[in-house]
Amino acid sequence: MTYKETEILISKYLNGETSIEEEKRLALEVMRDDAPEEWRMIGAMLGELTTDEALFDHIMAQRSAQKSKRHIYIIR
Repeated sequence: MTYKETEILISKYLNGETSIEEEKRLALEVMRDDAPEEWRMIGAMLGELTTDEALFDHIMAQRSAQKSKRHIYIIR
């Protein structure tokens, strides 16, 4: 997500116009190590539950992407 997209999402959040999924995306952005300080305040507003859910969803998506394909062979 770009800086401008994050700023738009923050504005939307502050106006009470975000969906749960948008709040999770926003939580991932504001938790980044290189996020501006003012974004970190948004993280505090989102609360631990939203940020933890966003982190969990992110980890699970990464695991799903890394799963190896398994082949099942039937021998007759």
